[in-house]
Amino acid sequence: METKYVYTLEKQGQIIYVSDWTQLKIREEAINRMNETAAYILSLGKSNILEIVDVTGSFAGSDLMYHVRKIADSTKHVSKKKAVVGLSGPRKLLLTTINHFLSTENYAFNTIDEAVEWLLK
Repeated sequence: METKYVYTLEKQGQIIYVSDWTQLKIREEAINRMNETAAYILSLGKSNILEIVDVTGSFAGSDLMYHVRKIADSTKHVSKKKAVVGLSGPRKLLLTTINHFLSTENYAFNTIDEAVEWLLK
């Protein structure tokens, strides 16, 4: 399975999967992108995946939070660490809420470089 919404970075001998959820403004488009990228990550058949989800410029209303939680729950068993880029203000609080409900530890960063640095620690 291939997708144009996930690309890889190789740093310090590690592969990091970056899911592009940027500039999503339409609910259906956002849900489709989430489902497609989650299916791709799961199709890799790997565990201990390092992942960045870039949501820069995207809109996420409360109705999308159900889908975000569903996607995060479906992939948490294959993730070693996951970082989220592009969250600010109240949206960072939503990430904290998701972490609480799913018993995960996803962290928010301002840039992909910051996220990569944290993932490699």
